[in-house]
Amino acid sequence: IRGSEFSNIYVIGDANGLLLFDSAAHAQARVAVQNIVGNPTALRLSLVPRSINTNPPAAFVGLTEAEAKASGESSYEVVTVDLESTRSGIEPRGNVIKLLYDHSSRRFLSCLAIGPDSSEIVNLACFWLSTNTPMESFLNISTIHPSPTEYMVRALRRRFDHSF
Repeated sequence: IRGSEFSNIYVIGDANGLLLFDSAAHAQARVAVQNIVGNPTALRLSLVPRSINTNPPAAFVGLTEAEAKASGESSYEVVTVDLESTRSGIEPRGNVIKLLYDHSSRRFLSCLAIGPDSSEIVNLACFWLSTNTPMESFLNISTIHPSPTEYMVRALRRRFDHSF
């Protein structure tokens, strides 16, 4: 709630009804504390990662396809990546990723990951989305082998780097 009569009241977590996830409550608490101590800070809900501990686990950050359409993003593409196809000689873990990629801005709009490494993959995607960095920058990063980040970067190279 924003307004002069409520300027000193902050509601975080499940009590405010916005994104009922632990990560959202933590992000809201940080923003509330920053504002209380005099550092004006805003929260972009689309940049708060969400995770559900199902079997398999799933995590998400960014805009949904419906939100992308509603915001006027017309040149986005859905990119689905099976990370198992980038692993060689390693026991499969079953990670699948769905990305929304905008051709005009050359940036990612969202990441949905399903599998045992979904939280780590979405944490990485959250960083990418938060920095608003062009996709080409991700194709040139070095990663630890083996790791979920490496498999994601390899998959993106296969899809977007046409110099190989």
